[in-house]
Amino acid sequence: MDINDTNKKVILPTNASPIQVAIKLRQPDSKNPGQYIVSDWSNISNYYPPTIKAVPIPVPGIPVPIKSTPVPPAGFEEPVITSYTPYKNPFPDTNISDLSGMAAAELYRRAVLGGYPDGQFKGYRNVNRAELAKFLLLARYGLISDYKNNNRFADVLEGQWYVKYVVRAANLGIIAGYPDGLFRPDKTVNTAEFLKMITLTFGLPENLAYSYKDVPSGDWYARYAGVAFRYNLFPNRTNYLKPASELTRTEVAIAIYQYLKYRNEPVFMAKQPVKMIEGTEGPIYVSNKYKFEILFPQSWDGYLATEKKAPYGEIGDVRTIFFGFSAQDDLFAISIFTKAQWQAINKEEGPKPAYLAENDLYVFGFSQAQYTANDEMAARYAEIPNIQGMFRLIED
Repeated sequence: MDINDTNKKVILPTNASPIQVAIKLRQPDSKNPGQYIVSDWSNISNYYPPTIKAVPIPVPGIPVPIKSTPVPPAGFEEPVITSYTPYKNPFPDTNISDLSGMAAAELYRRAVLGGYPDGQFKGYRNVNRAELAKFLLLARYGLISDYKNNNRFADVLEGQWYVKYVVRAANLGIIAGYPDGLFRPDKTVNTAEFLKMITLTFGLPENLAYSYKDVPSGDWYARYAGVAFRYNLFPNRTNYLKPASELTRTEVAIAIYQYLKYRNEPVFMAKQPVKMIEGTEGPIYVSNKYKFEILFPQSWDGYLATEKKAPYGEIGDVRTIFFGFSAQDDLFAISIFTKAQWQAINKEEGPKPAYLAENDLYVFGFSQAQYTANDEMAARYAEIPNIQGMFRLIED
């Protein structure tokens, strides 16, 4: 289009999907009458309609809201959403009230990841090198321009969806190929490899303190282990990092979500704070009986923790620890199920606690109150999703 042509207009549709725009400019060549100087293609820009109303089908990158929500997909600098009550779950196979479901929904809102053709998240599937390069780059930089492989990696084929992510990540030094010249895009990623990649992607400090028992200081990945500890990337791993463990989509989503949530307010700056005696007031609740701990924000100083038997239909009473304050002592609860009880309750109709974690003996369920007693309790109630993310198992 001529820059001086005012008779031409571009009509952009008013749907929620971003429209990529690249232009060439031309202007008359003063040295050659009748000729034009044509620029190269500009950088790709995105046009987004300013606001959309809720639609019944999710738009990639944006959970379907009950009310209007701004587009485009959230950028890196935006804070994460920690309560998805106003939103519909973008995935039919996740629970938006628990940490894994919130993490998947948040990364969907940021257009970092999507579902499979059947709409499911499939969090149990392992993540490979190509997928992780995509997730991390989109989480950090948003839209990635096209990059060509140009025979850099023999097994990275032009035209495949992952080429630009692999090449861009390699250019940034986030991930490298193997000595034989292959990239192995379909190779799964373990915890140690992930920690190196997320550290390099977000420019995080190395050699941070940690207390994992299975990370020898001389191993190559030890310099990255403190990132997992500082940002609580793996809430179910406390004393043991499990560096060789291959990561699933759920684990990767939670780890990226945890980093984005705590990047400006790290969970553990050095060693863990001194633990309080079980059930006493303090920043950390520790249950040596059931082998878990919860880190509370400072605003929960003076909380109450009360263990009771709670009835659960045909499976009988379940030991449950209620957390709150004197004004309302049941803002949320951790229920401790045997494996058999958990299997039984999931066969029953009706509402159920959200799955938190499990160890060799118990499955831990999470539930929260349906009301708040006053404004102060409402403020504490709003912090519960963050507290839920601070649940950690204690390993012997």
